[in-house]
Amino acid sequence: MQTAVHFENGAAWLTIDQDKHLPVAFRSFWPQPETVAQFSARDFSLFGVFPSGILCSLKVPYSQFGEIWTGEGQYNWANLDAQVDLFISQASNARMALMVHLDTRDWFLAENPGCADSFSRLVQTAGWQKWRLSAARMVQDVLFHLDERYPERFWAVFLFAGGTCEWFSRYPADGLEPNEIAAQTYRNWAGPDAKIPSHDTLCHTTHGDLRDPAADADAIRYWRYHNDVIADTISWFALKVKEMSRGSRLVGVFYGYMMVLDSVRLVSNGHNAYSQILNDENIDVVFSPAAYQLRRLDNTSGFQLPVDSLRLHKKLYFHEVDNTTHLVNDNPLAQALQKTHHKPMADLVQTVAYSRRETAQALMHGQGYWWFDMFAGWYDEPALMDELARIRRATERLWSGDMRSASEIAVFIDEESGYFIGCGSCLHQSLVVEQAEQLSRIGAPWDCFVASDFCHPDLLQTPYRLFVFLNLVKPTAAIRRQIQALRRLGKSFLFVYAPGFLDENGPNLPAMQALTGFPFEQVSGQPDGQIATTLGGSPCVYGFPKPVTPLFTLGPSAAVDPAIEVLGHYSQGGEAALALRTRPDGIDAWSGAGPLPAQVLRQLAVRAGVHIYVETGDPVYVNRGLFGLFSHQDGPRTISFPRDVVLRDVYEDRTLTSENGLICLDAPSDTMQLFQVTYLEDTP
Repeated sequence: MQTAVHFENGAAWLTIDQDKHLPVAFRSFWPQPETVAQFSARDFSLFGVFPSGILCSLKVPYSQFGEIWTGEGQYNWANLDAQVDLFISQASNARMALMVHLDTRDWFLAENPGCADSFSRLVQTAGWQKWRLSAARMVQDVLFHLDERYPERFWAVFLFAGGTCEWFSRYPADGLEPNEIAAQTYRNWAGPDAKIPSHDTLCHTTHGDLRDPAADADAIRYWRYHNDVIADTISWFALKVKEMSRGSRLVGVFYGYMMVLDSVRLVSNGHNAYSQILNDENIDVVFSPAAYQLRRLDNTSGFQLPVDSLRLHKKLYFHEVDNTTHLVNDNPLAQALQKTHHKPMADLVQTVAYSRRETAQALMHGQGYWWFDMFAGWYDEPALMDELARIRRATERLWSGDMRSASEIAVFIDEESGYFIGCGSCLHQSLVVEQAEQLSRIGAPWDCFVASDFCHPDLLQTPYRLFVFLNLVKPTAAIRRQIQALRRLGKSFLFVYAPGFLDENGPNLPAMQALTGFPFEQVSGQPDGQIATTLGGSPCVYGFPKPVTPLFTLGPSAAVDPAIEVLGHYSQGGEAALALRTRPDGIDAWSGAGPLPAQVLRQLAVRAGVHIYVETGDPVYVNRGLFGLFSHQDGPRTISFPRDVVLRDVYEDRTLTSENGLICLDAPSDTMQLFQVTYLEDTP
C-alpha cells in the first residue's frame, strides 16, 4: 500500500494506492455496528481502529473489546480482530487508521517498578529507551498481524500516548516525585551533572511574570527539555513506524495545543515544541479536537493549534468534531463531558448549525475533519446522519474549486517566548487563548502560524498585509531581521504586550524600540493592565484579568513624533497603552495588554488595508473559493466583497450575485450559511 498527502489548489487530499480520498473520517471509542453501517452507507470510507486496555479520564475503558497487549511480545489477537471485523463487516470498503496506544500497561509497570505510568506522568517515561523499545515491538507485531490478516486495509498509524492519548504530561502542583529514570534521561539531555530543578525554581520568575535568560536559566533549560523529550519521543516512534512499513503508511499525532492551554499548562503539559513536529518529515498528519472554549452557539469555533503552519509544511490536519449532540443529553458520560469542555445542544437544528460551523472552520483552511462518536450514540438518528452526508457532499463540491487562502492577516504564536512566561501568569491565556475569538469577529479571515514559520520562504509568497504577534516577548534574531525586511516592503504590524523585551542578556528596552518603532519605558507601581479606548467608535475597556508586571508605556519622545498616535490609555494611571505609528506604506501598532476586542482589531486592520467583509462581529469563513457566515442573532447582513461575485449555496438550491461587491443576506439565528464563490472577473 502506498499513501500520501498532497494539496491541490489549497485543498488537502489523501492518496491511498492511487485512489484519492477526501480527508473526511469517522472514529469512536465504542464503535457500534449500526453506526458504522450508517456512515458507510453515506460514502464514508475512512475509519479509526483504537485497541486499548486502559481506562480513560472518565474511568471507563477506552475500548469495549478489551486489552490486546498483555505482556512483552504477548497479545490477545481476538480482541483486536473483533474490532477490525466489526468495521469490515459493516463497511466493506473501509480503509483504516490504526490508533495505537503506546502507554505503559500494568504488567509493564509491575516488571519495571522504577518506571512511572506514562498515561499520567509521560515526561518521566518518555525518554526511557526500555519503554520505547517495548512499545515499538508491540507496534511492529500489531502491524505484522494486521497486514497478514487484513492486507491493504491500514493506511496510517496514529500514535497515542500520555494524558487523554494526546501526549499530555501532567505536572502536579507540588512538583514531580523523585524518579531515577527521569533524572537519568534529563542528564542524558542536559549534561552529566544536571539535576531536575526544584518546584520553586521551576515556578520562579525574576521580572514579575517573566523569566530572565540568565537568572532563571535552570528553569528555562528544564522546561525546554520537558517539551523536547515528548516531541523527540513522538519523532522516535514516527521513524520506527516509517521503517516498519517502508514508508508506505502515514503517521499522525495529537499535538501542538498552543491556543487552548494557559500559561500553567502550556509548558508543563509538554505541547510547546510544535515546530519540532512540523519539521519532522516522518509525521504526515496532525489532529486536535475543536477549541473547547469556542463551542457555544454564541462563539465562533476555532482551533487548538496554529493550523496554517500545517499546510505550510504540507501536512494534513483533521479537525476533530467531538462535541456532544442533542441525542445524548441524558447519557451520563456525555453529561460528565458537558460539565467541562463540551457544550449541550438542544435539538437537531442546533447540532446541525454547530456541525456546519465546525467543518466550515476546517474547510476554509483547506483541511479535513472527522466525526468522533466518542462513547456511542452521538449520531444515531437518520436525520442527523443525512445532515453529515450533506456536509460531506459540500466538502466534495468545494474541493473541486480554489481553496487557497484569501487571508490578509497572519497571526503568530511564539514557542520561544512561552518558556519565559511564568507558570502562574495570566499572560498566555490573555494574549493567545482568549484572543482567538476576537480575531474571528473582525469580519475578515486570518491565518495562524507558529512564530518560527515567520521566516519560511513560502510565507513571502502570500498576500498578507497585517502581521500580528501575540506573545513575542523573546524573538529570535532571525525574526527580528525578517520584521525589518517586511517593513521595508510596506507590510504592517501589530505587537501585543512586550514585543522584544528580552534578548539573550535579559531586558532590553532599546531592542523593543528597534523591533517595533515605538520608544518604550516601563510603567512603575502595580498597574491593573486595563486599557480604555474609543477606537472603533464606542468606549471600551480591555486588558488582563489581574495585575501583570512588567507593563510598558511610550517614552517621552513619542509625544513629539508626528507619526505616532496614542489611541488608548491605562485606566488606572493614564499612561499611553495603545498606539499607532503611521508609515508612508503601512502601519505599526502596539497594545500594552490583551486580549484586544474585535472593534479595535477591525480598525487597525482597516488602517493596514485589510478588506472587511462584514462589520457586525459575526464570524466569517473565507478563502478564494469559499464564503461562510455564522449568525447567532437573526437579522439582515450586508456582505462586502473586494469585487463582484457569484455565490452558490452548498446546502440550499440558490445562487446570489453581488452588485458593486455587495450582497444582502437574510441571517436567521444560529445558522451557518456556506457558499462556493466565483469572482466574476475570473469567469471565462
